[in-house]
Amino acid sequence: MAKDGRAVQFTGTAALLNRPSALSRFDADFAEDEDDNGGISVTNVHIRIQQRTTRKSVTTLQGLPDQFDLKHMLKYFKKTFGCLGAVVTDKTYGKVIQLAGDQRIKLRDFLIEEKIAEKKDIVVHGF
Repeated sequence: MAKDGRAVQFTGTAALLNRPSALSRFDADFAEDEDDNGGISVTNVHIRIQQRTTRKSVTTLQGLPDQFDLKHMLKYFKKTFGCLGAVVTDKTYGKVIQLAGDQRIKLRDFLIEEKIAEKKDIVVHGF
């Protein structure tokens, strides 16, 4: 709260993570298919990194089906990786998880260990 009673908006990293224009450089080449047993299999999960400033970056995860609780996954990522994050909804790209910092390898390992996606279905972009 400001001294005059107005609410103060935070303009740091959290504000950047909620910025919808951050998704403008993504391509929409992801899909989801059903297995023969009726389960959901994930294809083409994209993990990307965007450079914000000289030392700051944002990691994004897109391509997970709606059956996954992304807010619960985000809470786990934030606690385990020690970073900020947000779930952003975009008309074109669907729900995207954004995490502060370079978390590409940790995200890939998590998706493989928890059998959410196979290694061949995960595409890691960046540097």
